[in-house]
Amino acid sequence: MQKITRAELRRRAGLTQVRLARLTGINATQICLWERGDIDLLDSDVKKIARAIESELAKFPQPSAAGILTMLSEPSAVPA
Repeated sequence: MQKITRAELRRRAGLTQVRLARLTGINATQICLWERGDIDLLDSDVKKIARAIESELAKFPQPSAAGILTMLSEPSAVPA
């Protein structure tokens, strides 16, 4: 599977950090810090992000929410 950053996955879904924050109830600053690998989010927040991304990607053939959740949870999704 191709490695993809958290930010790239969000952008491919056509979401800004602000829009993702509104959809999930997670602060946009926290999303930014999490995408950079500066903080960890609760598993429940990562699941909210995965669901929001999945709903945006539903218009196109893409990985399932479980696949997205796996990509978001992998340390390799964070740039070095």
